[in-house]
Amino acid sequence: MDKKKRVVVPHLPDDLIVLILLRLPVKSLLRFKCVSKSFFSLISDNQFAISHFDLAASPAHRLLCSAYIEIAHFDYPSLLRSIDLSSSSPSSVALIPPFLPPSCNPQIRGSCRGFILLCHEYDNLFIWNPLTGAHKKLPLSPTALSRPKKHCPVYYGFGYDASTNDYLVFLGSLDFNVEVFWKTDYELFSLRANAWKTIEVEGNHLPSCLSLGIRNGILLNGVLHWLTYRRDIKTTAILAFDLMEKSFSVLPLPPPVVDVYNFFRLLSDLCVLDGYLCTYLPRNNATEIWVMNEYRVSSSWKKCAELCMTSEAIDADDGPPHPYISPIYSTKCGDIVGLNGGPRVVKFNAKGQMLEHHSFRVYKREAIMYTESLLSFPY
Repeated sequence: MDKKKRVVVPHLPDDLIVLILLRLPVKSLLRFKCVSKSFFSLISDNQFAISHFDLAASPAHRLLCSAYIEIAHFDYPSLLRSIDLSSSSPSSVALIPPFLPPSCNPQIRGSCRGFILLCHEYDNLFIWNPLTGAHKKLPLSPTALSRPKKHCPVYYGFGYDASTNDYLVFLGSLDFNVEVFWKTDYELFSLRANAWKTIEVEGNHLPSCLSLGIRNGILLNGVLHWLTYRRDIKTTAILAFDLMEKSFSVLPLPPPVVDVYNFFRLLSDLCVLDGYLCTYLPRNNATEIWVMNEYRVSSSWKKCAELCMTSEAIDADDGPPHPYISPIYSTKCGDIVGLNGGPRVVKFNAKGQMLEHHSFRVYKREAIMYTESLLSFPY
């Protein structure tokens, strides 16, 4: 009788195991925490999470949006949904913040390094990692505490200061005090310090800016950007805040389209495509995209695309006809992904030709890109 051959499982050095794990998708790592105590300890380590985020060759970019549900033939904003844009047939899954009541409809105000900034009733802010479940409720800002119901947040922002390993929340609130009409108060929350700080604008030489509705800051290279209106020269411009320097600046928009901005302010905004600051606006039943090829250089603005919806997509039965696009994201091959007036997610090639569209019943163009990560809050 032949003896059974003994199978010897090869032993991998610990360093090699770490290198392999660092290159796996985030969701696989979460499952692998159940393999052994050593895997659980390693994957739960904050330094491992940082290394995994920094080394990720192709991080999983997902679209987070607020979606409608239909109740008695009426549409109501309800669930947060996460859409995988890397799939050839995009699908969505519901994300339910466990720290909010089921009937709550939080607004999406920003994303950074896997964390999402959510807002409930203007002043109640939460930072949440949907993948790990880590979350934190922010204390009310000084403005919200001192002047309840006499202010309105109009500038939201969320970003990361690498020099201090700190996540920062920016809030600009419009003051309803008639003596200082249209005055805006600026505040910054430090997650590491767990405290708000008032941002003084006098020393920043900031011209008087008027918000164009409630806007989310567009984050690029540690700087937040909002479309705003300069009252001194009566024109639309870009308000910028450097999270590291804690300083404001105002950037000009492309001169050829400023007049169009002044008319279509609510349909125009900013975005980041392929690592460049861009702005978009409606014109002639299409959406123009302009890119700032050299940051802070006004002469480097250049029109890079014109997106046109097909008649089939415009006439789709999942929402009112809407020919304009809100660009959100650009793929590695240069395709542009955006929202068509809310309900539909659409994709265009670099020439502006529509490639596909999918209905996810997105609420009021409320959507943002986020990257899955294992990162935890700094302490």
